[in-house]
Amino acid sequence: MRPRIIILAFLLSVPTGALADSLDGDWCNPVDGKLTIDGSQITTPAGNRVTGNYGRHRFEYTAPAGGWNGGKSIVIQQFNEQLMELSVERAAGRQWRPCQIVS
Repeated sequence: MRPRIIILAFLLSVPTGALADSLDGDWCNPVDGKLTIDGSQITTPAGNRVTGNYGRHRFEYTAPAGGWNGGKSIVIQQFNEQLMELSVERAAGRQWRPCQIVS
């Protein structure tokens, strides 16, 4: 019985890769401001509410004309709970972080 306890203790102590929960929430960037993702809806830094293609760790949409990055294709990829990257028209992305970090 003792070897099972030792094996279980070992398995519980092994670090695992951090998986991001989901993109949902408020994200901030010092250059662009704040955006909010709620399922398939995003509120852009300009305040436009847009429907996009939502995946748990990826979001894609076309920005509305006349707004923030108007008419351009936007791709958001989440890397972990504290970091996502937003790319406009396949250009190098900018990093975004949660607006409020809850510990």
